Amino acid sequence: MAKRKKQPLGQTIGGVLFGFEQPTVRNGPRLAHDPGADHRMTNDPGAVGRRPAPAGFPAALPNPPVVAESGDPFSVLRVIDLVARMDRGRSIRLDDLVDRLNATHLDWLFTRAVVADALVRLQVNWMTDYRNASGIVLEDGPAGPEVTLEDSSRVDPWIARQAQRKAAACHEALAEFARRDRPFTGG
Repeated sequence: MAKRKKQPLGQTIGGVLFGFEQPTVRNGPRLAHDPGADHRMTNDPGAVGRRPAPAGFPAALPNPPVVAESGDPFSVLRVIDLVARMDRGRSIRLDDLVDRLNATHLDWLFTRAVVADALVRLQVNWMTDYRNASGIVLEDGPAGPEVTLEDSSRVDPWIARQAQRKAAACHEALAEFARRDRPFTGG
């Protein structure tokens, strides 16, 4: 009985599936699905993902929905972004802020509690920085809780600094996530 010659890894099913395809000499026409036809998978570092997406593939992949959480820097940064764009010196209902956040960030879900917590934290930061409570006023209005921002020149630079701090916290959270070697085991 003659020994059967073992195929090189690049010519086996496993070689094709796991990207170890090596160029081979073939007789006859090349097939459309042939990995060696136009875009060969190689074992070169960084070779994954060089092939263009198939025709009709969605241009952008949708983000998964996110439930905003109190204290989460990503949630707080979105609240600060909206607060920075509020009219100054005018009371805005908290529910209107929640509705605007949910309408602006369709892949997020903000609750009144999350927005209220972020506003209370901003109010505490204002009191710490300026030693008064007039910058961000939270009070009960006729239609529910309301927030009012002071109409002064010191609000814009202050709110920008708050946003910069939260953006830095977001980047730190992303860097910490990237340092993990496993998604959910603590790395």
